[in-house]
Amino acid sequence: MEVLVRQSRDSDLREMARIWNIVVEDGEAFPQVDTIPEGGEAEFFGGFSYCAVAESEGRIVGMYEIRPNNVGRCGHIANASYAVDPEARGMHVGRALVLDSQEHMAVVVADGDVDSRAGAAVTAVSYTHLRAHET
Repeated sequence: MEVLVRQSRDSDLREMARIWNIVVEDGEAFPQVDTIPEGGEAEFFGGFSYCAVAESEGRIVGMYEIRPNNVGRCGHIANASYAVDPEARGMHVGRALVLDSQEHMAVVVADGDVDSRAGAAVTAVSYTHLRAHET
């Protein structure tokens, strides 16, 4: 299965929310308890610095977002969240998402949002977490 990771588009928002909500409902990886309501996708994902999707065979199979970890003096440190469709787990979608996010940490830094020095640490921990969910 070939996986293409690309910047998300408005047309991806519904599928991104579907995958995100699955992870929320699982109750293991994300702190929130409420899912993204239908119609709330643009507002929710619009709050992040960068979003990307993993696509395979014309279908969205995963996504990630990058944002500042905190505000003020800590706003330069990156944080990222990853979600993989359960039907695509075990197919290295998470690995593709993490590798792509490492490249885009520097892009977000250029926009003044986060510091790429945090990218390696954030993605190393996240990749370990993804592997636990992909096996």
